[in-house]
Amino acid sequence: MLVLGAVGLGLGTCWVGGSFARGLCPFDLSGGETIVCTITIGNVLERDTMRESLIRGMTHRRSKTAEQMFTADGPAPGWFMEGMRAVQKAPSAVNRQPVRFTLERGRITACVENYADVGAVLDLGIAKAHFELGAGDGTWAFGNHGAFARTTPPAD
Repeated sequence: MLVLGAVGLGLGTCWVGGSFARGLCPFDLSGGETIVCTITIGNVLERDTMRESLIRGMTHRRSKTAEQMFTADGPAPGWFMEGMRAVQKAPSAVNRQPVRFTLERGRITACVENYADVGAVLDLGIAKAHFELGAGDGTWAFGNHGAFARTTPPAD
């Protein structure tokens, strides 16, 4: 939500999960805490530099369609599809979009195949947050295969 708030203010953001020096963390971590990613936030140029354009072209994959990211036992309601369209726009590690949504007997769950992969777990949380915003209202149960509960009954 911090990243989305920054974007809403017109700032540039980037999740960095693999290319930073964890040993240089200036914070005292306790117990089993570790830093799994950082988020950069700041002003960006109006246009990408030539180098940035080249890197983006080499690393960016086309987003999956909403239909490629979920299974359903029947027609999906409009509010669910709005949530899935928001998930399409969610960032994910190397744009893999590994989160799978299931709509079965009116129950919605979200999961990643490799829950031991910290990047996939981050992607799960990011995708859940985007779905929640796109769907309009509701909250997720914590963790892999967590269920989505609407706050108010759906109109469609």
